[in-house]
Amino acid sequence: MIVHGIEPEPITDMKPLKTSLDAVICTNQLACALAVEAGTIERDRIFYAPYGIRVPTEMRQRTTAHGKIRIGYVGRVEQHQKRVLDLVELVRELRLREVEFELLIAGGGPEESSLRARLAAIDDGSITFCGSVPHNQLAAGVYSQLDVVLIPSLWETGPLVAWEAMAASVPVISSRFLGSGLEGRLRHDENCLMYPIGDMAAAADCVKILCDPVHRERIMTAGYWYAREHCTQEHSGAKFHEAFAATLLLPPLPTKRPSLDQVLQHPAGRLDRLFGVRAGEYLRRVLKRPAVHSEPGGEWPHTISNTQSNTGEYWELAARLDGLSMPVSCAPPVARVQ
Repeated sequence: MIVHGIEPEPITDMKPLKTSLDAVICTNQLACALAVEAGTIERDRIFYAPYGIRVPTEMRQRTTAHGKIRIGYVGRVEQHQKRVLDLVELVRELRLREVEFELLIAGGGPEESSLRARLAAIDDGSITFCGSVPHNQLAAGVYSQLDVVLIPSLWETGPLVAWEAMAASVPVISSRFLGSGLEGRLRHDENCLMYPIGDMAAAADCVKILCDPVHRERIMTAGYWYAREHCTQEHSGAKFHEAFAATLLLPPLPTKRPSLDQVLQHPAGRLDRLFGVRAGEYLRRVLKRPAVHSEPGGEWPHTISNTQSNTGEYWELAARLDGLSMPVSCAPPVARVQ
């Protein structure tokens, strides 16, 4: 099982599957800790393999901002994890500080119409929506236009956006999201600037700091070299290879496997509600009824577990393991079962 998130659903899925999981590979150190504490997986069957990206062999020369600092948000336009609506408060805080800026938003998602409406009410021509941008066009079409990339997330496992920005010679301003503590890869005032989750006054202060081209150049240079040394596809591939090789050396699990009834714990759709989980799953396969995704990221969560009853306790555990404090106002809503 490869874990690409720290939300409760994939971690809770481990319990009914633990007699079938030879190994769990996590892309974040907090996910590794949660796999032990909440997923009850044995420590010697948990491995860490971070994400990797293509990093140019040379740092791109950047021009200094001319009058206005260009801030970019790149990613899924969604509130639960990405906290995109924080951008509205960021705009207000920047204006209070009389910071001349442009805001570019690249991505699509369920909160796009709401974000557009809220920003339109305060836009003076400095905000641009680019919509969804193909990944192979981000470097030339988006990152090359920016002086700063902002990551306001509640939780992340990478994030890839940070490594991509660093590789493109763009400084990063990030929240101290869940997943940044144990990971320790984003380092305030070394390779990025960081602020508490949801504190957009502090985020605006970070932007104002990076209006200084000397400070911006220092963070940019450190970020590029960090990505060059630690965030490459080659480094990631080597860690995955080590995990697979180590898994082959582990003793085999007992032959007992969980039944479908043990694993599928809640309805996944109308067929389940009408005929039961087992029959519903069988009918979907026979009728070849694929899932239809209505929005970017709509295929998530890939989950079999109902975590509604203990979601608050889970996030408290995650914050404690990561060594971070999470304001009550930033706590995630109860997970929606899909």
